[in-house]
Order: sequence, then structure tokens, then C-alpha cells
Amino acid sequence: MRPAVAAVALALHAQTLLAGEPTDQPPFAVTRRELWIDGGTCHVSYTLQWLGREPVTLLAGALRITYRGTLSNAACPAHVTPVSVRGELQPQRQPRAILPVREGRSEKDRCREQIVVKVGRSSETLELAKDSGDLTLRRSERAVVNISFRHDHFLYGPHDPLLGPREVTIRWGPITVTDRVVFESGHQLRRPRRLVLEPSRARQDPEYYHSPPGSLYLAADLPGYQYYRFEDVAVRYDSEWLLRFRYTIARGTMADCRVRVVEYQESPRYWRRLGGGFDQRLQAGGQWRLFQRRFRVGPETTAIAVDFRMTGSDVGEMWVDDVELVPVACADEQP
Repeated sequence: MRPAVAAVALALHAQTLLAGEPTDQPPFAVTRRELWIDGGTCHVSYTLQWLGREPVTLLAGALRITYRGTLSNAACPAHVTPVSVRGELQPQRQPRAILPVREGRSEKDRCREQIVVKVGRSSETLELAKDSGDLTLRRSERAVVNISFRHDHFLYGPHDPLLGPREVTIRWGPITVTDRVVFESGHQLRRPRRLVLEPSRARQDPEYYHSPPGSLYLAADLPGYQYYRFEDVAVRYDSEWLLRFRYTIARGTMADCRVRVVEYQESPRYWRRLGGGFDQRLQAGGQWRLFQRRFRVGPETTAIAVDFRMTGSDVGEMWVDDVELVPVACADEQP
């Protein structure tokens, strides 16, 4: 993904030589530095331009990254208090490093930061290979070093980055770059978006719908058709959502038609159902009707499921279409 963030001013120390100037420092320049956040992962990218008259070969085994940071996030309940971390990474031998941030007996309390380094020429960023990771740069050619800081925490990690100052040093042959990196909320690329829920093709009625190509069909008298559950949807904990859809219930239906939202917590080691959500009866009617309901998921919820069912009688049919889960921040958008 190309970061949608403009290059920022270089708040770093880089040994730089302008062509023709006598100096003992290696002839290179940091021509671009970009910061961006994607969900719970922070990224920094450095474009290094070689200015020497003679080519230079940057050996894969010579690349080393040292790092220390003071990490926190006031918006994240588990990370209000800053924690210091430090580590060193030699990408050819170890393409990623995992640093402990917070220990705990349970998965909910345990937090790690995973550091991943990728390098390449110009804007083509490739993972450093053990057998072919060397780069030879001629005059004015550029190399890119991308460093990612991923928040590994099953509850908070996908949504909340670990913020705070990070001191990063890149040593790669004759090149040394030292930088103080500070990520801010404005660097976030990922924004809340609507989630459209589509039923399987086997359960769609292609001849009756509110929007093409078909609608979810339920029938009280057909085994297996009295119930349908959409695939689970990953959500941010303690977030507010709008469930929105169109439905119509056939005239003469005697079955009870209902919609339900169920909340879950999924961790690397367990899965459990939580309280919350809702279970609501749908009003009968022969025309397409709009259903909308806001709800907030719990502080430990990682996923929700939406299902529809017909109970209490074997008489009746129902069609459901245009099912959306909308973050409240986007709730003014029309279906």
C-alpha cells in the first residue's frame, strides 16, 4: 500500500555529502521520510540516495536496526502508562523481532510489539532475502528502508497503535541514520467504513430483491431455511454501530420473524460468547421496510454475528436485503 501521507520534514541526523565537497563522511542523503499508521501498525519509510562517484554495494548481512521506545496510548485502557522497550534487529538473519511490552497471565493482559524491516530499490519495497538481499547503488540511485511496528495484542492491537517516541538507528555499511520518530493520530490511514453483509448464493432469491442481484430468503416450512447467520465480523471493542437492512414478510406469515446480534471474544487460545447485542422481532408488512438500530459492543468484544430466523410456526416467508453494519461515525451515509 502506498502511504497516503506527504513526506514530512527530516527530524533526523543523516551523514550527507553534496557532490564535490571534501568530507570524511559517506556520500549519501535521506531524501524522503514518511510516517503512516494502518490500524494498529505504525510505519516509517526512509529513502536513501547514494551521492558518491563510485558505486557502493550494501551487503544484506551488514544491515542492522537498533531501536528503543517509550510506548503508550491514552485511548487504550491497557496502555495508558508508558512502557520502555528496546531491541536490535539484523534483518537477513532475523526478518522480524518481537519485543515484550506487557506481561500477564491471560492473553488479554499480554502485549508484544513486532518489528518488521523491508528493503528495496526506489519505491519497490521487498523483503530482504537471505541469498539475494545485497543492493548495489550507483550515483543518484536510491534505496528504501521500511520499518513497521505492529501492536500484537488480540483485543487492542488491530485497532490501537502503540504511540510515543521511538529512537531508531539504521546502520548499513557506510550509511548511518539516527532518527527520533513520533507517530500521531493524523498519520492514521484506516478509517471506519461500512460493512456490507452478503448471503451465500445458495440462499439468495434471484427473482425477488430490493437491490440486485438477489435477497436472503427464509421459509418457515423448509428445513434449513428457517435460519441464516452471516459470517462473523471483526469489530473494534467498545464501539458503536448501526445495523441497517431492508426486509419484507409475506402476507399470511404466522412465524415469528427475528433479527439478532451476538457478541464474541476471540483470542489466539479461546473463543467465548459474551453478553450484549440484541434480539428483536420484525414487524410484518407486505412491502420492503427499512430496519435501523444502533448498538454498542462491549469493552471485550472482538467480533459480532448477525442472524435472521423464523420460529413458532411453519407458515410464512421472509426476504432480507441490503444488510449493512455501519460505524456510527459513518451513520449519516444513506444505503
